[in-house]
Amino acid sequence: MIFSILYSLYSLSSAMAEIYAETGLGYDGLTAAGYLLFMSLQLGIFFAGFAAYYLFRGFGLYKAAKRRGRGRAYLAFVPFAALYLLGSLSVYPEDKPKKPVISWLAISFSAARFLVMIIIDALFAVNPLKALFSGEPLTAGSFSPIFELGAVSPTGLYNFLAVIEQVLTVAVLVFLTILLSNYVKVYRPSKMTVYSVVSALVYFFFGIYLFYGIFVFVCGKEDPKDYSEYMAQRYRAVYGGAYRPQKEEKPEDPFEEFSQGKDADPFSELNSGGNGENGENKSDDPTDPYSRGEDIDDNGDGSDDLF
Repeated sequence: MIFSILYSLYSLSSAMAEIYAETGLGYDGLTAAGYLLFMSLQLGIFFAGFAAYYLFRGFGLYKAAKRRGRGRAYLAFVPFAALYLLGSLSVYPEDKPKKPVISWLAISFSAARFLVMIIIDALFAVNPLKALFSGEPLTAGSFSPIFELGAVSPTGLYNFLAVIEQVLTVAVLVFLTILLSNYVKVYRPSKMTVYSVVSALVYFFFGIYLFYGIFVFVCGKEDPKDYSEYMAQRYRAVYGGAYRPQKEEKPEDPFEEFSQGKDADPFSELNSGGNGENGENKSDDPTDPYSRGEDIDDNGDGSDDLF
């Protein structure tokens, strides 16, 4: 982070010096004191915003954990562990299965991002700071790494680490927003989308997590709510009556009337021979050979010729 601030100040100072050189005003860029002043201001703003986020988040989670009778409420003030507590408080009623995967992903990406930031500053911010505290303004050569990297290009290494940091920053933002959304869903479900979008936009434009902490604090003062009951209340308010989750209905069977038994079978007469039960012929004519079950010899010669 320090390296990024110093390099941004150096780029801005160099560009201003070139503009003023063309106009003949004789501006040579920031002095060492100027670099230290602007760096201190930026760091002060960042740490003030982070401290506010840390305190809002800590007291909000602590109060919510105490209100729900959770042990180890002090985790609200422990870096990284507070994210796990945030995830565990995002489940209500208490008997619902907990899914800590999002919490662990947020913790892992946050720790990895913090480590990459330390590596960048340790490699590239030491020499610029030495120059400034020696009273020398920054030059292009001031940003050399603290030790020789051999065949590795310093610029290439920095760009590689910077890309990793940006990817991790996006990942942290995504999972932290999901955690906040799930948390707000338990305490203020009607504000779930608004709080999540506002927090993400503020970080995107200003680089601070302040509103994440503010919204955690605001929600921590309230009692948890059953989201299913909340949806039922909204349903009754809009449509009236009882809330019934939609159920799948079977499509109508166009042949239903033919599947209700023998009486509905259009071919039942053929299947039963047109007479009585079990296909028996009930004719009362004693001369009818079919009623007596006799074999009929159409040829009159006793043969079985089909034709």
